[in-house]
Amino acid sequence: MPRPQKSRRICCYPDYWSFAPDQDTANATIVMSLDEFETIRLIDYVRLIDGDVQLDEELFLFSGITGRRCYPQGNLKLSCIKNGIKIPDDFVHEQCLVIKQNGKRWLLSGCSHNGILNILDRYRKIYGNAHDYVITGFHMMKKDGEHTEEEKL
Repeated sequence: MPRPQKSRRICCYPDYWSFAPDQDTANATIVMSLDEFETIRLIDYVRLIDGDVQLDEELFLFSGITGRRCYPQGNLKLSCIKNGIKIPDDFVHEQCLVIKQNGKRWLLSGCSHNGILNILDRYRKIYGNAHDYVITGFHMMKKDGEHTEEEKL
């Protein structure tokens, strides 16, 4: 059954319709739409999660992708800052969404920095079977000659 649509409701008009950076280096004013202002207002309702979460009967969010099978080599160039130190990004924050609808499961992922094969392994560990559909980004394309031995197989 499809999710019911909710009416869009903007509670009030903002006091200001634009803003500019503190340091006027770009000399640019940013004008926001009502939808953008409403998004900022609703940020207080954002809930940070850790681990796997069943959001409702149809939605399941998971992370914890630790496999490194055919790990995208481009990730080696990406970093993050932890405790003030720049380190290679481990992408533990990457999340995947499973939507269950009409007896089918849709797996949605963003950039798949953990590697789609590792994401699929984690999915199978949770559900014990294969997905029905996958919608995701793939960062697995490389120039000739840059493939690992595992990827050549």
